[in-house]
Amino acid sequence: MTRGKICFLITSVFLIGGFFIFASRIWAAESDLQITEIMCDPSGSDTKNEWVEIKNSGASPLEIVGGSSAIAWRLFDGSNHTFSTSTILEAGEYCAVVQDEATFASNYPNYWGKILKSSFSLSNASGTVALRVGSDGPLWSEVNYSNSWGASGNSKTLEKKDETGFGTADNWQESYVVGGTPGAVKSEALITPPAPLESISTSTGSNYHIKINEIYPVTATSAEKEWVEFFNPATSTANLAGWTLQDNSSTTTLGGEIISGGFLVLEFSSRFNNSGDIVILKNSVGEIIDQISYGNFDDDNLMDNAPAPSIGESLARSSDGSDTDFDKSDFALTLTPTKSQSNVITLLPEQMENSSSAASSGGSANLLAASYGKIFINEFVADPNSGEKEWLELYNNSAEEINLNNWRLEEGSEEQTFLQGTIKPHGYFVVYSPKGNLNNSGDVIFLYDAFGRLVDRVAYGNWNDGNISDNASAPYDSKSAGRKNFESGVNKESWAVCATPTLGNFNVFLAEDYSADNSSVNNNTPPISSCIIINEIFPNPKGSDQEGEFIELKNIGTEKINLQNFYLLNSSRRKYKFASSTFIGLGEFLVVKRKESNLILKNNAENLELYDSDNRLLDRATFEDTALDGVSWARAGTTSSLWDWTVAVTPGRENIMVPPNSLPLVAVSLPSVVLTGEEIVFDASDSFDPDNNPLGFFWDFGDGTNGEGEIVNHIYQTKGNKKISLVVKDNQGGEVKQALKIYVETDEEENIAVVSSKNSVNSAAKKIKSLVVASLDKISALAPLTMVKTKGVVKVPPGNFSTQMFFIVDPLSGAGLPVYMNSRDFPPIKIGDEVEVTGELGTYLGTVRVKIKEKKDIDILSIDNLKEPLAVNTGDIDDDKFFSLVQMEGEVLETGSGYFYLGDEMGEIQVQLKSRTGLKGKVASVGDKVKVTGIIGKSKDTWVLWPRGAEDVNILDVGKPIDNGTTADVTEKYLTATAGGVTSLLLALLAKGRGAIAKAIAFGFIGKIAFWKKRDKV
Repeated sequence: MTRGKICFLITSVFLIGGFFIFASRIWAAESDLQITEIMCDPSGSDTKNEWVEIKNSGASPLEIVGGSSAIAWRLFDGSNHTFSTSTILEAGEYCAVVQDEATFASNYPNYWGKILKSSFSLSNASGTVALRVGSDGPLWSEVNYSNSWGASGNSKTLEKKDETGFGTADNWQESYVVGGTPGAVKSEALITPPAPLESISTSTGSNYHIKINEIYPVTATSAEKEWVEFFNPATSTANLAGWTLQDNSSTTTLGGEIISGGFLVLEFSSRFNNSGDIVILKNSVGEIIDQISYGNFDDDNLMDNAPAPSIGESLARSSDGSDTDFDKSDFALTLTPTKSQSNVITLLPEQMENSSSAASSGGSANLLAASYGKIFINEFVADPNSGEKEWLELYNNSAEEINLNNWRLEEGSEEQTFLQGTIKPHGYFVVYSPKGNLNNSGDVIFLYDAFGRLVDRVAYGNWNDGNISDNASAPYDSKSAGRKNFESGVNKESWAVCATPTLGNFNVFLAEDYSADNSSVNNNTPPISSCIIINEIFPNPKGSDQEGEFIELKNIGTEKINLQNFYLLNSSRRKYKFASSTFIGLGEFLVVKRKESNLILKNNAENLELYDSDNRLLDRATFEDTALDGVSWARAGTTSSLWDWTVAVTPGRENIMVPPNSLPLVAVSLPSVVLTGEEIVFDASDSFDPDNNPLGFFWDFGDGTNGEGEIVNHIYQTKGNKKISLVVKDNQGGEVKQALKIYVETDEEENIAVVSSKNSVNSAAKKIKSLVVASLDKISALAPLTMVKTKGVVKVPPGNFSTQMFFIVDPLSGAGLPVYMNSRDFPPIKIGDEVEVTGELGTYLGTVRVKIKEKKDIDILSIDNLKEPLAVNTGDIDDDKFFSLVQMEGEVLETGSGYFYLGDEMGEIQVQLKSRTGLKGKVASVGDKVKVTGIIGKSKDTWVLWPRGAEDVNILDVGKPIDNGTTADVTEKYLTATAGGVTSLLLALLAKGRGAIAKAIAFGFIGKIAFWKKRDKV
């Protein structure tokens, strides 16, 4: 292949690639990035106080290119202004473009979104704002505003009503709030959040039955948090001050409150074992309130354990707060984690399989279940959009909760999907990706109960069940098929293609698909003329309930509806019937005030139902917790079955979900016994605010001194019990006070005991503390906080892995141990020094470590005791090798940032490259044969190997690339293939290119490629 040909192909790739990259940036920006809010005339000085809000209105992430290059983006106000830096906006994400970042942060302390700096200046009277790529690219999202639109010197903003609409005057409004709403939707429905309640009924007694409701122990990334959710099923608020959460290896002190029917979530960076653990909740006097064991954790009753979740799954109670004291029955895996919300059980088939012989299909298909006529197949999607899953929805048409454990679904190929969980009265149960495939053109679906008895079936499309003419229509192009009535049997009159999928909600059909002659109408699926929903209720307004309470209905159907003889029924069974000629138009709202209906909405729990003139239940709104003052209970979207509290009360308008302020959740790590003169770390860093508000931490150490910060250090000078107080405040006025205790003792004469080979302890006279002498291989049998003396050879010196830790190894047994000193004041020790250390036993990565106070706790016995590391393979790694110095040989299987995987004949292990060791970048390549020396450690319950430096990673044999021919041959094949791709792009450019220049470029390159190809054949 000639040099000229290679140069031509490379040039072609870069020129055409650059053309398309540049073009795609302009086209993507025009369709996705929008100017949505403008602060052009703040009160006072304009300098540093003006800003522009932009939003990615597309469905994909979008990069805004900063700097001054030819492809950098500009904000245009009559002149071009570049952005300070590049950033990526996720789909739906806002960004504030500001003149001065510090001033904006001071003006909007609660703004958490992205910020870009630019040197624009906006005219007060009228002006232009737009976006462009490059200095002369076409403008888009252009707004030619005027002070006649509003926001003239009153510190309000101009807001775009329809964020993807035109930039004309009729699509802009003055904000309803001073300062505007940077990083949020327009302000039309926003109101001031209510002040915290002065007093709430609380309970801290041992009879309080808080439930561990959901656990999320397996994260997809290191940045993601593990969490556990608690639920309060009682009728009063619970105060968790002094309560504790325990697992197999650690304890956390709790705080805060859970309102009746409310949730509390604690997050952790790394807490629970993936494969199995026990989680225990205790009250302030140490009584166990609730506990759960899952996976392979051995609590002497493994058969009762709940299953262990995988990545993306949580372990949730089948019904919030339900408890039979049988974990395997109470908890189920779900693909829909619902942190701080009611549990939803949605499972993949492989997690729902059950081998119960009672659920086998042999000879039972003709038996009808007792639940026949109660549970129905209600809706399904067989042809989802690309990347989405098939799903199927069940509906409970009865007034009783039904247990679905060991029920199963079966499709035409006899693939079976087993179910777990319960379905509430008039509730839904959703199954994603049922086993087998729901064929697009036609199939049959059976539902059987736990004893293999038929509950429901539906055949659709071209499935030949002996009566194809009676089949339901096949849903197509991501549409769903939905049940229109609950008649027995299956026929085409009972099902239709829905107007839109309504997962977890009532079915909505096109008018021509609904038959008004059905005698047994699906109460959950009202006809098109009755698509009236309860949209919002306001049970506890500020001031008089008589004056402020209301119920809001909405028509989501396709025509105007007369509500004559429709009625509302509250939990006290009082009825309000609508008068004749009470019409509600398409998409309109109807607000029913208490003064009109005389319906009282309870503040502590309510169940409101809506019926049509034929006594069919159309909708219900239910809450079981206490309604806060000035907060409404609203549907989170027209087609959503999810409800939540919102401070944005919107009678007669679309709901805006603005949750009330949540109190901070406090978690404190603190030793129970300390010494005078010892520096103690008070750590509240696991505390968090459910609303992501910034938190302040204020400590009273109980000795007349105070401190601030989530992690603080303190030294006690006197002995005795210390009562500590921590107050955690958010910036919305919420605060939680946590009471703690610590005991301070002084050093006293130590009594020395020796641990024999049988781990027995021979002690002398009883003292406050005893010093136990033990070898490294015996030390793990001692209790935490034991004072110990042990010795070993330094294998990792201070500053190598950590500035506060070094590692010693027993030269005889190979056992290892980390030694920790908070002050970092180590004597000069190096690899090979034999040392004796005296300190207190603590924990590190789930096993023991020794904590020393000062350098005099280390005695250097000898130097240069160098010994070869222990040669092992991956199959030899167990608890006895924890913190041992080992050497392993194998092949590099995978590389990444800061790690690689080493594999041998017994398995594989991750080699982690710690930053302080100087091991950076790519130290080995896939296929290399390597010998690695290092310390055995753990990361997320998985064994890892920590080399100490470059000398610990030795390449024995470099991996060889696959030989596919000479370099010239490979180059020609690669560039020829690339040229083929370029040709395809050029043909596309020829078909869709803008203007004669683009077409000329295309013809020129295609002609040149054809010339080279022809010459090769000569």
